Amino acid sequence: EGGSARMQAHCILAIGNMAGDTTFDTSLRDRMRANGALLPVVRALRSTSPDVARTAAWALANLIRGPDPRLQEVFATDGAGATLISLLLRPAPPDEITVEALWALSLMTHGQPGFQREVVESGGAARCVDLLQEGGG
Repeated sequence: EGGSARMQAHCILAIGNMAGDTTFDTSLRDRMRANGALLPVVRALRSTSPDVARTAAWALANLIRGPDPRLQEVFATDGAGATLISLLLRPAPPDEITVEALWALSLMTHGQPGFQREVVESGGAARCVDLLQEGGG
């Protein structure tokens, strides 16, 4: 799995880089999503490889950044929201996976009262407060 996890992380990194520069133009992000990048990136959030999971959370944030993120499409993709919440609630000490999951969650909760409620009710908001009070671990 080491080689496949490494390859997977590099593929996700490439997807995230291509989707990421949405300051002036979201066409590359939108093309990456049209080419089906969203589903494998969301599934990679569940990887047992910390590098793959961290990179997937970062890439997901890039796939939803910028104007018109079409978040309903993301919420409909294989449990993306619940998976990000589970990364935040892991019993492990805060790490780079936590940081990237928080960034993606911040983008996914913007203007989404239903998902905001889900984050609060799952304990995700309390975890954010705890991390803030701890100084991030």
